[in-house]
Formats: sequence, structure tokens, C-alpha cells
Amino acid sequence: MSKDENKISTVTKDDFAAKLTAFRKAVGAPERLLLNFACATHDHEYLVTMERFDAKEPFKFARTETVLPTPAGKGSAARMREVDVEAIDLQSWKCPGCAAVGGLVLCQTCDHFICNSSVQKIDGESRFQCRASCGASGRLLPLDKFKAMEGKAVPTGSSLALGLSAKTTAKAAPTPRLGGGIPLQITKKK
Repeated sequence: MSKDENKISTVTKDDFAAKLTAFRKAVGAPERLLLNFACATHDHEYLVTMERFDAKEPFKFARTETVLPTPAGKGSAARMREVDVEAIDLQSWKCPGCAAVGGLVLCQTCDHFICNSSVQKIDGESRFQCRASCGASGRLLPLDKFKAMEGKAVPTGSSLALGLSAKTTAKAAPTPRLGGGIPLQITKKK
């Protein structure tokens, strides 16, 4: 072996990120996160997919799919990942059920992200009432990080094994509780 064959190539973190971004774009394989979501107004459940190609860019809401009931025992475990709220583009969000914009609430009781259509100011404090099938309520606190499922592409029209449904007993990879049973609003720091 010559000296050149034994030489180890070093790649900086930025170089690697740039090459990974180029690869993701070339093959059409963005980084994906999946969220169990429900509309507070209509109590419909959805699986929300967020995507990005470049780790320096925020995740954007790419699509929502109606969650189909999952028979008991048929859910699949998903890898969970901690995500910084700053990595989410809330400007790209609109509730698929009631069209509410401007933020999400992580309900600590039903372990779903909920649209902010039921957020109210009462005595100068933001209060939240979850969807009817959950019934939780409480004051809102800021959230810096949350857990999300790492996602693969879900073919359109397929049954969604990762979704949760209030009508089933199977719970596949719920968003972990962050403490205290208090709903937490996802808002960007000011």
C-alpha cells in the first residue's frame, strides 16, 4: 500500500451537511418528522408530515393525512427524536380541520398536538381547552423542545399504522409527556 492509500480523508461538518442536502434533493428524500395531531374544533385526527432537505432550514408542514383506526396490536413502533421548536416553520401551518393558524398546542393528556382554535385569554392568561374526546384544559406554557417520530414516506391512500385513534386501544409511539399534565403551546421565543 502506498502512503496515499492509507491517508484518511477528513470532511468538515458543514461539508458533510452540504453533501447530504445535495443527496436528499437529488433523490427526493427529505428528512421527515411525523406528528399525531387533532383539530380542537372538529375532533378529527391526522398524521402531520413535516419535511426539510437542508438541516439549516426549518421543517415545513408538507401534508396531513386522516388517521384511520388501527386495529389493536397492529401499530408500529417509531423512532423518536427530540426537536427544537425553532426548527419548525409555524408560518407554513394551517389546521386541516378548521383552518386555524398561528400555533400548536401539545396536550399532555391525550399526547397529541392540537390546533390553537380553542385558546382563549382569560384574565390576561392564555387558557386551552382540548378536543371533546380528550376534555383536558389548562393554562399554556412555552415549549422549547418536543419529541416527534422520525418518518419515512407514507404512500398515499395506505392505512396509517403510526396514527393514534381515540376509538382504538392501540397506541403506537405517543408523544411522551413533558410533565405535569399541563398543555404546552408551541410558540417561538421572543
